[in-house]
Amino acid sequence: MKTINFKSPELMKQNFNEEIKVIPTVYFDLLINEQFPIALEKALIKVSDFLMYINTEAEKYSTTLLTIDQNIFIDFFNRDYYMQFKTILQNLGIITNVPNKDGVWYSKDSGICKTYRIHNDYLREEDYTIIFFEKKKVNKKNININCPLNSVMSNTLINEELDYKKVFEYEIEYHKENKTTNYSLFIRLCRALSINKERYAKKGNKVNRIYHSFSNLSRVTRKCFKTKFFNIDLKNAQPTLLLVHLKENGIDFENDYQTLCESGLFYEMFSSTGLKREDIKVECYKSIFFDFKETNKVNIIFKEKFPKLWSYMKSISETVCLATILQNIEASIFNTLEVKTSSSYYTLFDAIYFNNKKDKEFIMKQLNKKANSLGIKFNLSFE
Repeated sequence: MKTINFKSPELMKQNFNEEIKVIPTVYFDLLINEQFPIALEKALIKVSDFLMYINTEAEKYSTTLLTIDQNIFIDFFNRDYYMQFKTILQNLGIITNVPNKDGVWYSKDSGICKTYRIHNDYLREEDYTIIFFEKKKVNKKNININCPLNSVMSNTLINEELDYKKVFEYEIEYHKENKTTNYSLFIRLCRALSINKERYAKKGNKVNRIYHSFSNLSRVTRKCFKTKFFNIDLKNAQPTLLLVHLKENGIDFENDYQTLCESGLFYEMFSSTGLKREDIKVECYKSIFFDFKETNKVNIIFKEKFPKLWSYMKSISETVCLATILQNIEASIFNTLEVKTSSSYYTLFDAIYFNNKKDKEFIMKQLNKKANSLGIKFNLSFE
């Protein structure tokens, strides 16, 4: 076992073909002095996998309270030892069992799992230790493909591997250039490393969107697969999916809205807010497409530009979930895409990744056929 600080200039000289884990330095120093029921290296691998899990879950749901079923603990730590590992994690001040929002601690009969609080002191750590275990990375993973996929996409999700030297190099470079927090870098690395634990695919609970092992990878990490992938994605996706909904249902709206969607300039309409483009997108999601907040500044601008469309969206905002409608439209378009020559491909919400450039025109043709049937144009990008 070899350890190195994530800021060390020696990091990129390490052997990235070994099994790699990342742990906050303070807790690594505490863990190596713990009395585990199994060998230290095996214990550290199990603990780091669990910590990556709770960190990514907390980040995904923006909460420090997680419902963790007993079977999850067993999956990470083994039925014979999970209680001892749980006690260690609680004694170190990483997690604490707390009652759920209804004040109930646990009920087997009612199907209420235990709730755990992730301590802020743990989440606030900003220094991390990279652990290299001196053995070849094991490729054994849990495989859970729980939705219909064709064999090419299924095999891609199961078999494609990341080049971890590239992952660390590119993610650290992105972190430095964009001045992101150390914690943000940690989460991005955790997500990249997590695909060694499990490969899965599933449909959403209320939507037909397909979520899979690569869904949570950052755009930077997705450039680091050992297979070179090309991608086509729909620009201004949420505004354009709304446009599809309007056309399919014969809803009256301003022509300028279609023009902005087709030109890929919808979000530029809100530049007067002074926000960066990515922040504008987030505000639009929160106050127009995924929720409808009339007092939000981007919603107010939207109303001024498109009063007819705004009135329609207000009228449906209390009775239907627009986000569900848009995500199902997205799924109906992208889940049905096919490739002709690529040996690997996967869809990712409003994008498709494929490894043979010859498929570009074939995929574009499928997408344009859908747009043409509605009398609109999709603004598609290719990389």
